[in-house]
Amino acid sequence: MANKVLLVAVPAVGVVIALIVIFAFLQSNNHSLLITRSQNGTIHTGTSGRTNSNGTNTIHGISRNNPIKHIVVIMQENHSFDNYFGTYPGANGIPADICMPLNPSNSAKGCIHPFSTANATINDMPHGYFDALKDYDNGKMDGFIVGEKNDNHTMSYYDNKTIPYYWYFAKHYVLADEFFTSVLGWSLPNHWYAIAGKSPEVAVSGNVYSLKYLQEANDTETIGDLLVNTSASWKYYDSALHETYGTAVKRGDVFNYWNPFDAKGNRYSQLYDSHFVDRKEIFRDLANGSLPQVAWIVPSIALSEHPPKNVTEGMIWTTDIVDSIMNSKYWNNTAIIIFWDDYGGFYDHVAPTKIDQYGLGFRVPAIIISPYAKEGYVDHTQYQLESILKFIEWRFDLPSLTPRDTNATNMLNAFDFNQQPRAPEPIPLSDAELKKIAGDIAQHNRFANLATCQPCQQVGQNMTNWQAVD
Repeated sequence: MANKVLLVAVPAVGVVIALIVIFAFLQSNNHSLLITRSQNGTIHTGTSGRTNSNGTNTIHGISRNNPIKHIVVIMQENHSFDNYFGTYPGANGIPADICMPLNPSNSAKGCIHPFSTANATINDMPHGYFDALKDYDNGKMDGFIVGEKNDNHTMSYYDNKTIPYYWYFAKHYVLADEFFTSVLGWSLPNHWYAIAGKSPEVAVSGNVYSLKYLQEANDTETIGDLLVNTSASWKYYDSALHETYGTAVKRGDVFNYWNPFDAKGNRYSQLYDSHFVDRKEIFRDLANGSLPQVAWIVPSIALSEHPPKNVTEGMIWTTDIVDSIMNSKYWNNTAIIIFWDDYGGFYDHVAPTKIDQYGLGFRVPAIIISPYAKEGYVDHTQYQLESILKFIEWRFDLPSLTPRDTNATNMLNAFDFNQQPRAPEPIPLSDAELKKIAGDIAQHNRFANLATCQPCQQVGQNMTNWQAVD
């Protein structure tokens, strides 16, 4: 039976838009599936034909044939570097003389100093692209009170009393204090950059409940398109789907802020869908010896640390995953990278380098855990979300996707492959802690049905006559 499906959408307004998704196993030609759009708007597929910009086998004396065989990326939500590690010893943390003006253009209005908090459930603050531009204030980093609509919590920060396990991992492994998000603003575009080195432009502004978003999403090549045509195994631990692309559009499931793959038609093919599983499967795969070589792990809403969710419970969930890897047979050849996808409206004092219209975005924490991670090391190398892509592409001999990952700094400075692999140092979690996260571990962040998402409903109404053709 042919291994391709043609999905056709006809908008009710009479403008014919074809979303063509071809699911084909490409023969061993090392080319990746490339989805592009012609001038008349038709989506078609081809092979990239690119040279491998990551082809250098050795960088700074480090060979890609190093002991790391598995890369696990854990993506948490919405905290700036200063919010989590602003007082961490040796890190580029909160300056002593900072006082955020209530009105940057009128200093007489007063200011707010950074302050410590033990409140693990702070309310969500504005953190869209235009909010972030106000916070950024042309690089002066003095607009956080204005940009956050006078919410003083933007100046709050945690320490090892509230998030002790993250500080423990930083102390024993690597804390990157110059790790920047890709886009000023919110989750979805940053999640796109984390897997593709670019994002649908409409996602930056938040205008995602549209046909244009789906068209741009299907045009965007991802790391999955690179990996699916190689022998490298990979999984995205979020939640599995059992529906067609057409049904997903109508239900609103394609508008998933933390899993941009869901907006792409090829995500729903037999070739791709097996790589997307429920997040709890990570524990089963570790136990039965089937951990993929590349893994992304996305939390449930409840355990994401996204305000107002409890940051300590999210920390416990992350620690449970790290402990499970440390206690598995995979520890000696695994690199774990924990990062937060955007700043969440929380203050950070370092102005990100402006490399294009949308980024870089604000600093967030990144923790690198591995038997080959430098011990107790604060890495001052400038990284960005695409640095993780760069590390994956380099390790598994893949081409770059965009100029963003081509030019990003590889994360190799966090490792010392000449050292003896260090014994794991897991954090024993109590029964009470494990009980806190047990009930939330299978939840996901999709809309339960179309009735909960009115913008999705409109898109669904505009995409009628979905059909599958063998």
